[in-house]
Amino acid sequence: MDNISGSVNSSESMPGLEPTLPGQDEKDLRIGEGIEDSEKTLMDYGQNNNPEDPSYLTRLGIELVNGDDPENADYRLSKPTSKCEMSLVIAAKDEEERIGPMLESLSIQEGLADNLDSFEVIIIVNNCTDSTIEAAQLKIEEINKKLGDEGRTDRLQVHLIDVKFKDGEGGVGKASKLGMDIAFSRETPIIARDDADSIFEEKWVSGILETFKKTGAGAVGGEIETNPEDSIILTPEEQLLLSKYYDEYFEPSIVLNRIQDAQKLGIEADESSITGATAITRLSYAQVDGMTTEKSGQKFSFRKKLNENGIKVVQASDLGIEVRVLTSGRADGRTGGGAAKIISEVQKAVSEKKELIVSDPENKDGLIPIEGAIQKLKERPELKDYYEKEKEQKIKNIVDYLNNYFIENNLIEALGSDIYEAYIGKATAEKSKMYLNDIKGHEIIKITEIEGIAKDLVEKYG
Repeated sequence: MDNISGSVNSSESMPGLEPTLPGQDEKDLRIGEGIEDSEKTLMDYGQNNNPEDPSYLTRLGIELVNGDDPENADYRLSKPTSKCEMSLVIAAKDEEERIGPMLESLSIQEGLADNLDSFEVIIIVNNCTDSTIEAAQLKIEEINKKLGDEGRTDRLQVHLIDVKFKDGEGGVGKASKLGMDIAFSRETPIIARDDADSIFEEKWVSGILETFKKTGAGAVGGEIETNPEDSIILTPEEQLLLSKYYDEYFEPSIVLNRIQDAQKLGIEADESSITGATAITRLSYAQVDGMTTEKSGQKFSFRKKLNENGIKVVQASDLGIEVRVLTSGRADGRTGGGAAKIISEVQKAVSEKKELIVSDPENKDGLIPIEGAIQKLKERPELKDYYEKEKEQKIKNIVDYLNNYFIENNLIEALGSDIYEAYIGKATAEKSKMYLNDIKGHEIIKITEIEGIAKDLVEKYG
């Protein structure tokens, strides 16, 4: 195994008791009666899911590891540094163009006590037909040389593992599970996962660690947005329909599922919409018996698994902490599902001038037009509080947006057209452009009228 960080390879010790982050109360990691015999839970999971065991690799359908068959493969990694608090797992297939920008975004993480030594990256490169590995190696060397030239002692710690699944048995799900089980064996307190086409905002790592330390959560959720640089592939009409799908159908559907799961478990419902990367404590990972292996939709099925096991999950944004990932807006995804599939279906619906068809919120085996699905969601009594909070938040965002203009320009009244000109170039979402077009029609806007205008915009456009 090539350890790109440059440290010496060594064998790993048997997983032991879960390391506890500062401020983390072990009894709060699971909702219910608390944790019993956590050491046995960790030990059992490690023994049953040992990545160094050839039978484990065969069970996952892995044919080759770094060019060797499972019986002879040796991919033991150097031990993580004593400062390492999190292992981030990335599954990559044919990502030679996107893996460099992803690594670059991780190299400029901010707010970490020990800089880049605070985390490591494990990349599972699977069934590639391009130069993903070579592109990653070149980028890592470039990043760490730059850090050295700047006089820094920290480095971006990256481990590349090349696997080949048997025909029909691979996919991002199994690659992610392999990576997360490797991370588990390394005994870092936190295990996270995301995709190779992601761009991590500057405080992604520090935000996750801060949320765990403040809450004692078993898992943390962040936000995911389409990369604005990729949105050029969508027409305004496509962008508007995609926004409708995520904002008015997908997000409330996830919240509804979460509320229903919580009711079945007899626990307090979590009405926040958790999207984006999953980050979980090592102990909680063992308690839910590891990662799921679907080829698409893995993050959300894993979240459901956390709910079913009573693991305490916290949305970072609920604490005012930003944990955001920008994902590619491409329609040629590697999983056959996920965001790429939705974008493809949106483009098809727009080009054929047909309604977008989605799952029926009241019948998961049924399919209905999106407008009907949205109406059904709005009629669900469980979502009443969610919709009220969403409306209040949208109004607040617009008020803050307009207030900034008045404050920055020291005004008490302004032309709607001036506000439009100031902000239209910064608006990436089609709904924001609709708001601004409406504002443009106001001849004079007084600072005292801002809240009323915000309410009207939300009422009119949602």
